[in-house]
Amino acid sequence: LADEASITRQTFTYKTFDQTTNHLQADVYRSADDKVSPVIIFIHGGALMMGGRGQSTKPGSLFDVLLKAGYAVVSIDYRLAPHVKLPAILEDLQDACKWVHEKGPALFHINPERMYVMGQSAGGYLTQVAGYRVAPRAGAGGPGRVPAGSRAPGAVRRRRGGPRVGHEHGPAR
Repeated sequence: LADEASITRQTFTYKTFDQTTNHLQADVYRSADDKVSPVIIFIHGGALMMGGRGQSTKPGSLFDVLLKAGYAVVSIDYRLAPHVKLPAILEDLQDACKWVHEKGPALFHINPERMYVMGQSAGGYLTQVAGYRVAPRAGAGGPGRVPAGSRAPGAVRRRRGGPRVGHEHGPAR
């Protein structure tokens, strides 16, 4: 990051499993101040079988751009196939979103009404699923739709307690 002293990264456990030592974690990247920020939940790719929450914050990286734009970024882990089936992965996604929405305001100063979800590859698939699996949900489009330019392109937004699927595309490259 251009100014690494102004960015913090904290690791939290968002889900534990009964009678095991297994748990799922999230890395939270945000400005070092206490300002309330919109939040992006980032879901890693890897064909639902590999990968992890660790992401680059080097200048010009996606996380660098998001952080400079004023977002907090929560990069989550989820259980991987073939050790679990898809329903368990979707449950982890739902639990992560619920945790950020409920615990995020106190733990890392986010506005839960300005919550977005985005991901790469398999994480993009899970982002789409968040649009209809994370409850409560709002309808797509129509009145109350997020104004153009007010969110990360291609993100899902929680509005009035439900996720919103983005309809914009980023700048042409």
